[in-house]
Amino acid sequence: MAKSDLTITLDEKDYQKLTSLLNGMSKIDQDKAIQYALNQGMQVIVAAGKTNLSTRNKVVTGNLKRSFALRVNKKKAYALGGFKRSAPKKGIEGGNHAHLVDRGTNKRWTKTGAYRGSVSKGNPNTGSGFWTDAVNSQGPAALNKLMDAVYDALEEIIKRNS
Repeated sequence: MAKSDLTITLDEKDYQKLTSLLNGMSKIDQDKAIQYALNQGMQVIVAAGKTNLSTRNKVVTGNLKRSFALRVNKKKAYALGGFKRSAPKKGIEGGNHAHLVDRGTNKRWTKTGAYRGSVSKGNPNTGSGFWTDAVNSQGPAALNKLMDAVYDALEEIIKRNS
């Protein structure tokens, strides 16, 4: 389930199911099945984040909208969903400000006393919550999608070997 730090983990029962399914596969098939399943599960969360962003926020430059990304680690079997970091010298525009839009900021002043506002426009520390809500609401759906993708991969391997 979703933790406070936006991490989703399998509970013990689901983990046991997953390991029992994967024990019947070869190592190569396991790696492909896990990587595909993690990708499918994370796509559910990223799609929800994109939807939440377009409904809750105005598009100013579009950098945040274009910077959604997901990455699957083969060796350690985990998936990351989030935003690309910008690198102006390389021509990459990213979503470095995603956490500010998601969670909001305090009211801010410069050293000379000029007021610079808050990201959440007069309502400090309450951002739009587009990414936090996507993870919390779609976490169980992402886990279900992951398990379904593993089942599908197993069925495909059984059909191929029959």
